[in-house]
Amino acid sequence: MDTSLQLGTPFQAFHQHLMFMLDGVMPKADRRIFNGLSSTTAVVDFLWEYYGVSQRCGIGGKLADVDIDPYTEITDR
Repeated sequence: MDTSLQLGTPFQAFHQHLMFMLDGVMPKADRRIFNGLSSTTAVVDFLWEYYGVSQRCGIGGKLADVDIDPYTEITDR
């Protein structure tokens, strides 16, 4: 995800690649939500909110100001 964001991968390619990668991992209800997302920011927010996946860089390629522990359990869905 970081590399795609740093390189400025077009949203359609970014979203479609993630859809294929996560197809067997996400429950059907989550896939429906994910498939309806229409911006890179929405995808990044979704992955953080539902799965605790964070990016190490900002969308402009700058390092994020927040250091997030990827092993923190997400309980608020």
